[in-house]
Amino acid sequence: MAKIKKGMCWHVWHNQLLSYCPDYDKRVRTIEATKPVHEIKPRLAWMQMVKGKWPDEVVRMAEAHGKACKVYDNKAWEVYDKACEAYNQAMADNKDAIEKLHAEECPNCTWDGKTLHFWQNL
Repeated sequence: MAKIKKGMCWHVWHNQLLSYCPDYDKRVRTIEATKPVHEIKPRLAWMQMVKGKWPDEVVRMAEAHGKACKVYDNKAWEVYDKACEAYNQAMADNKDAIEKLHAEECPNCTWDGKTLHFWQNL
């Protein structure tokens, strides 16, 4: 069985700068199969695994958040909400380091602080 490529990733979603990606190749296949044609190339160009070292707290909270998402049902709401809260706090506490690393790893990116824009040609 092939090893699943997972970890912190830039632009997994158009409205999130950084996310924990539990299966990079699966996300690529989903983008290719479901997104509008004009979005596919820029989405795949900007979506990339983080190369630099992230603060350990962010990685731990992202992994916990990802695990909580897998059991996302009525019984898991409390666990999920706590994982989301901890992840969001870790992201906020490390905002400057995250933005600095993003600028280094994604130069000329169309991220505006809230969403990734697809109007710019690559």
